[in-house]
Amino acid sequence: MEETHLKIVKYKHGSVSFDETPELKEKVYQSVLNWYIEQGYFSGESIMQSDEPIIDAPEFLSDVADDLFKFKYLD
Repeated sequence: MEETHLKIVKYKHGSVSFDETPELKEKVYQSVLNWYIEQGYFSGESIMQSDEPIIDAPEFLSDVADDLFKFKYLD
């Protein structure tokens, strides 16, 4: 049975929680690295000057939030 590492994050509109585990950290790392590789842009300047990563970033971040972090609103 995997140990639970509940992390609570407070932000300006309330709080969220998620299970912070080494497995989650590795999945997020791999997802971000794969996104850079798929996009083919590896510097902040090239990302900001190209339409494709700007268009694709919101969907990527949504997937990370929903499928990896699985944030739970607390209030």
